[in-house]
Amino acid sequence: AALAYGRVLRQLGHIGEARQVLERVRPAWKLQPELAYEYALVMLAQNDADGALPILETALHDGLPSLEAYLLYAKILLGEYRAVNTPWDKEVATRRMQQADQALRKIMEMAPDSLEARFLMADLLREKGELEEALELYRALAELPAATTPELRWRVQWGLGRTAMRLGQTDLALVALREAVHAKPDSLLLQHGLAEASLRIGLADAALEAANAALQLAPDHVENLAWYADLADRLGEGHLAVDALERAVQIEPRRADLLIRLAGYQMNTGDLASVRKTLATVFDLENVGSSQLRQAGQISMRMEDPAEALKWFNRALAGDPAAPPDLLFEVAELHERMGNLEAAHELSQRALDEHPNNLRAYLFQSDLLARLDRPQAALALLERALR
Repeated sequence: AALAYGRVLRQLGHIGEARQVLERVRPAWKLQPELAYEYALVMLAQNDADGALPILETALHDGLPSLEAYLLYAKILLGEYRAVNTPWDKEVATRRMQQADQALRKIMEMAPDSLEARFLMADLLREKGELEEALELYRALAELPAATTPELRWRVQWGLGRTAMRLGQTDLALVALREAVHAKPDSLLLQHGLAEASLRIGLADAALEAANAALQLAPDHVENLAWYADLADRLGEGHLAVDALERAVQIEPRRADLLIRLAGYQMNTGDLASVRKTLATVFDLENVGSSQLRQAGQISMRMEDPAEALKWFNRALAGDPAAPPDLLFEVAELHERMGNLEAAHELSQRALDEHPNNLRAYLFQSDLLARLDRPQAALALLERALR
């Protein structure tokens, strides 16, 4: 009863209620793995693919016999439900490809003629870097009568386009990606892919057209707005970048990363008054990360305001006792520029202590010692550097 009730709730869009129903019968999941499978579907409906994956894996381990569940498992592993602009690190990607390979072998045992499995195998080959083999398989799939259905058509053309792009076959890639978008125009993923591919091969107008389509699809989606701003900036459309980030900041006004990026785009357009206003907003926030404070300092340097930059850098150092040597050296150089030689010497010494093989730091520190009227120490440091 709980399985049927939860499924109906999910299908009607009552996702939270469906999750509660299935949570209550969690002790029964092992004996009835279909419950766990339905719960995984609920998590996917809540855009939580990473949370759904171990639930689905457990259900399959407990004997869920569903081909559909195995196919879903492989899709998640291959990143089909991954959030836009969310890269995996190398270790995660390698592990997932190994798991996907095992899942697809099981699928081929269950249904050797599965078209879906062949498509996922092409995806796996692409993700493993076996691009020629993947391209050949995508092309074979594209020629099948079943590939004319919109759902399979966009997926095949999407995979074909991405693979061709990585192989440098840009004409084929662009045609395929446009086909994918035509078959599924409401997909942010596809619009982003077409825009990035168009930009990569120098088609600025086409890139902006696809980016605008993505913006129309999700005008209040913060990550989409941030992506659009980044693309617009790379296209040299600074005012569009500023407009998009201003909208994102209106939605999430306390996100320091968005505000810092906004200040950078405002700087690119020469609107220094807006830059100062945006940075002032960041300064009033709590729990701003060291890297973000450093970026604010670098923007202040671009405005040729070293005193303001030093304020940001000092806050970054205060919040990060284990500051990286490159930050220490950057602040030391700023102190030297402002005539604060003792402060510069102290920070550059810290940088050298943590990174003793930095020749540039040795030369900088030696010059400081000479200017501080400590010639013997300067000479000793140079001799140490030469060793």
